[in-house]
Amino acid sequence: MFAPILLTTFLLLLGIAGCRSLPSATSDLDGDEDVDLSDLTELGSNWQTGI
Repeated sequence: MFAPILLTTFLLLLGIAGCRSLPSATSDLDGDEDVDLSDLTELGSNWQTGI
């Protein structure tokens, strides 16, 4: 009964953590922060509305 709610919450937190760690990881590799997260957040919002 609570499984869909817990799964959605877990995936949301995982997505937030992934988006926060992504710019720092790429800036360590090439030395500059030119990562655009708008595509990732748009993809995430489209996926969430599809549930």
